[in-house]
Amino acid sequence: MEVVSGNYLVGPESVRASLRSRGITVQRRRVRDSMHRTNPGASAIRSLLQSPERRSYSVQGPNSLWHIDGNHKLIRWRIVIHGGIDGYSRLIVFLRASANNRSATVLDSFVGAVARYGVPSRVRTDRGGENAAVCLLMNIFRGLRRGSAIQGRSVHNQSIERLWADLWRGLTNVYYELFHFLENEGIIDPDNDRHIWALHYTYLPRINRDLADFVSQWNNHGLRTERHLSPRQIFVRGCLQQQGSRFEPSLILSVALEVSMEYH
Repeated sequence: MEVVSGNYLVGPESVRASLRSRGITVQRRRVRDSMHRTNPGASAIRSLLQSPERRSYSVQGPNSLWHIDGNHKLIRWRIVIHGGIDGYSRLIVFLRASANNRSATVLDSFVGAVARYGVPSRVRTDRGGENAAVCLLMNIFRGLRRGSAIQGRSVHNQSIERLWADLWRGLTNVYYELFHFLENEGIIDPDNDRHIWALHYTYLPRINRDLADFVSQWNNHGLRTERHLSPRQIFVRGCLQQQGSRFEPSLILSVALEVSMEYH
């Protein structure tokens, strides 16, 4: 199946969501039966790797709290994936692979997400320096002493940590194994700058294309705890219920430009 693309960790719900994002609707049972029939071993492996239960928590509404973090599974090859997720709906607001871990890079992705989804009331990040520009922007725009930028240990950032676990199963493991294979075959040396440049030139666009597909799949997959509504549906429903409560994204862009100049 093209949707699975050789990744045995992708489950039936992810496949259905990917098909739905392409305008194809298939019954859950048919997808599950087809995957079990074509690769029963993978089904057994997925059942052993089910995500542990997480502590539940409550977020007031869409854009009340965004969780932001960086994923370093591919850092050996100088690739970092930065992501943000809405805590209320679990909608992925941005997810992008970059060749650096600079604060300006995270800010660029954040501002792009703001232009699309609106300005969050608060963000939660770890204490890494790559989040400094986003935290500064939030404190300037939303104000100090109200928790506009909540920083702490990544283990407290459960929504984004769960996303990384699902991203590993759905995508990152494929590139991790591929790059290790290229190393073992003597094709690339992670300490060779020219090799890394060639790797980035070849694979970063592919990774970001696959990340875009993953985001579409994630944002359209039904959540069992939400009566099988998708993150996108939950986000839109929440916005309609609190119409008029969001800042216009354009209000923050001029402030973001000034902050960005400090970190470029």
